[in-house]
Amino acid sequence: MLPTWIRAYRLIFGLLALVAVWWNWQEFDDPRFTSFFTHQSSALAGVVLLLGALIYARVQNPPWWDVIRGIAVIAMLVTGIVYALLLDGLYNPFTGSDHTWASSVMHQLMPIVMLLDILIVPLGARTSRWVAAIFLVYPLSYLGWFLWHGTKDEWYPYDFIDHRTYDNGYAGVCITCGMLIVLFVVIGLLIISYSRLRRMPSMA
Repeated sequence: MLPTWIRAYRLIFGLLALVAVWWNWQEFDDPRFTSFFTHQSSALAGVVLLLGALIYARVQNPPWWDVIRGIAVIAMLVTGIVYALLLDGLYNPFTGSDHTWASSVMHQLMPIVMLLDILIVPLGARTSRWVAAIFLVYPLSYLGWFLWHGTKDEWYPYDFIDHRTYDNGYAGVCITCGMLIVLFVVIGLLIISYSRLRRMPSMA
């Protein structure tokens, strides 16, 4: 079993993430609430942390759990990076009025929480680098769905995947989406490489 403090860390921040999602849902009077990547990734991170505290609180877990955990970590890190670079920047929750504490938790705190979690408890040492391709299932599905669905109702959850935002239309969307996919791959490979490096000595 993992040390008590790690399980407590996961339990506290897992609950905090889910409460933040719930709080935003109460404030967000829109049936398309679940369409936003931030809400999806934060909910996934919260569930993964809770399961990692209560059920999968072991040093070695099934390979499929490492895949799910990896997806949750990458999705949350991408959420933080995209927020800082493309959306509202390094917002200060204590001086702004357009954001809530829940938004700060999801966009700024949880990416750090998930990064620390994977640094403290890496994935399994035998996690293949090819797993990075499996990590792409979620973002590709998300982008594909909204790019297809957006052509029907002209609604996109984010401006940077809206072809009307760019002078060159869908070409601009493809470039931006391509950069996001590359970001997913790079983060995934870094996590896997770090995990293999950290785990190898303990397997000797």
